[in-house]
Amino acid sequence: MRGSLIDVFPMGSDTPFRIDMLDRDVDSIRRFDPDSQRSLDKLDRIELLPARETPLNPDAVREFRRRYRLRFTGDLSEQAIYRDVSSGIAPGGIEYFLPLFFDRTSHLFEYLPPDSVLVVMNDAASGVDGLYDGIVERHEQLRHDRRRPILDPAEVYLTPAEFQESYAAWPQIQLHTFEWPPETAGVVQNFPSVAPAAVRSTRAPSSRRRNWRRISRPAPRASCSPPSPPGAGNCCSICFAAAAFKPRFSTILRVFSPAP
Repeated sequence: MRGSLIDVFPMGSDTPFRIDMLDRDVDSIRRFDPDSQRSLDKLDRIELLPARETPLNPDAVREFRRRYRLRFTGDLSEQAIYRDVSSGIAPGGIEYFLPLFFDRTSHLFEYLPPDSVLVVMNDAASGVDGLYDGIVERHEQLRHDRRRPILDPAEVYLTPAEFQESYAAWPQIQLHTFEWPPETAGVVQNFPSVAPAAVRSTRAPSSRRRNWRRISRPAPRASCSPPSPPGAGNCCSICFAAAAFKPRFSTILRVFSPAP
C-alpha cells in the first residue's frame, strides 16, 4: 500500500495489478510493470485467487475428510486439523496436509520451463540427505501425539532418491568457491592485494584513480599463462584486470548436461 494505491500480485496472474482508491471506492484498476512501475492497460474488474493452496469448498473438504479417515484413527473430534477443516477453517500448518486435498501433488522441477538450466552453488544438492534425515527425526518425535497426527515425510517431501532423480535430469552450472594460493604458475592466478610489479600507473599516486586505464607496457612475464598470441601485444591488461578485481576467493564454473 502506498497512499491511495494498493498493489497486488495474485496467484495465477502474469502481471500485478494496481488498485487506485478514492476514499472507499475503487477509482481505477490497471496492470503495471513491476520493474519500471509503469501503469499499463485499464481493467474493469479482476478476480483474485485465494492466497493459500488448500481449497476449502464443500467438495474439497469432503475429500479431505475421506482421506484423513483412511490414514488416522482415534477420536477425530479431538484432532484440531480435522475439526477445523471440517468447519471450513484453514488452520496453521495445513500445508503439511496437501496430499489429503489432491489426487497428487507436484514439486518444483515440474514447474520449470523445458529449457531451464540449474545454477547450483557449492554443490548445495549434496545436503539433501542430511535435510531429509532431520525431517524424519522430527517426524519420529511428533508422530505419537494422537491429537495432532502428521503424515509420513515421504507423502509431503521428495525423498533423497526422488530428488536426485529429478535434479540430475537438468543441465547445470555449478559454482564452487575456494581459496587459491598466491601467485603460482598456471592458467589460474590469484594476485595479492597489491598490484603486481609489472602493473604501474603512468601518473603520480594522487591521480591513479582518475587515470587507472593508463598503464605501462612491461615486457611479457613468464608467470602469465597462457602467453598472449603473436601480434596481440603483451599481457599487461590481463595482469592489471586480475590485480584490480582480485577476490579473496576464486570461482570456478563447471557446466554439465544430463546424460543421454
